Amino acid sequence: MIVRAIVNLGQSLGLKVIAEGVELRSQLDRLERLGCDEVQGNLVCPPISAEAFEARIEAGTFRIQDGFVEAVVEPPGP
Repeated sequence: MIVRAIVNLGQSLGLKVIAEGVELRSQLDRLERLGCDEVQGNLVCPPISAEAFEARIEAGTFRIQDGFVEAVVEPPGP
């Protein structure tokens, strides 16, 4: 109920809503149903080394846009 209210409030203010700390597929599914704009957390990208980060930038699976890092890959399956 609280998450729904936060998503609705953010979107009604014209903000992009980003959920942090998403670790379970069930959390991702719920956030998608609520219309959350984006997520971050171990489910979509576990912590990686600086070398692995640079390799992903070079490979095009990460990109930096407006000062933020975005994954260019789909989240893991069930």
